[in-house]
Amino acid sequence: MLDFNIYDNSDILLDNINQWYGNELSAEMIQQSISDSRDFFHLEEPFSIFESDTTGVYTGLNSTAMDDVLVYNPNQLWELGITGKDSLDLVMTHEGAHRMLQGMNIGYDSHQEELCCDFMSGVRAGLNEMDVDSLKYSLSGLEETDTHPAGELRAEVVQQGLEFANEYMDTYHIPPTFTECLDGFNESIGYVPFEGKEDFMGYESLPNNEEYHVSFGGGKTVTVKQVGGGKLKEEVEICKIPGTSDTYEVKLDGKVVDKISSIRPGTKVEINGIDYKIP
Repeated sequence: MLDFNIYDNSDILLDNINQWYGNELSAEMIQQSISDSRDFFHLEEPFSIFESDTTGVYTGLNSTAMDDVLVYNPNQLWELGITGKDSLDLVMTHEGAHRMLQGMNIGYDSHQEELCCDFMSGVRAGLNEMDVDSLKYSLSGLEETDTHPAGELRAEVVQQGLEFANEYMDTYHIPPTFTECLDGFNESIGYVPFEGKEDFMGYESLPNNEEYHVSFGGGKTVTVKQVGGGKLKEEVEICKIPGTSDTYEVKLDGKVVDKISSIRPGTKVEINGIDYKIP
């Protein structure tokens, strides 16, 4: 069982505390933040959540997230400057990202995994227009340890995650998948993951888009999977019909083969009589 504690230096006191919640973080506030993080990643509720002398997540079997134990220390968080809703939510997003990564054969060392979870906090901040300044300030004062990289680097990676999410949304107008976020993080640190990485139990914040490609006219590609198996080798283009708010043409080799009213995950696309879906 591993302890992925976002903070190793619990004795650091920060001067400029943004006192949004008065002088304490209540158990109800923290529980709500944990729940929101769980929903963001589409994860199961941890097996147990309770107050302890630190803040982190203990993972059990790699095949499930249902046996995870999440602990928190309100005083530790407060002393580190985690006093606002956004900064608290991003801490719990970091812990949720650890839960997402368990069982994935990527090959991160402890420092790389911590940075990946910081990157995911930044991604959520970018997607949900959350303030990252308090979290970055809290992280920046932490020293490097055997398990955690230096705080200044971690703060930089949070910002990179935010910028990745903003740039992705500006370009494609839909949220990135969890896999695409991993790819963005790996690219940012120059890391090549192990071959054959897999998600445990199918948990992802958004669907995995790695196998077949669909072009959205502006260079955006996503996966479509054939219902019942099989592969689509040709490139398919999906374009919004001018003058409409939510109708799209599906084109294969320039020919319209279907019309759909959504490009959200789960949307079925019929191509040559075969049903595909955007995962």
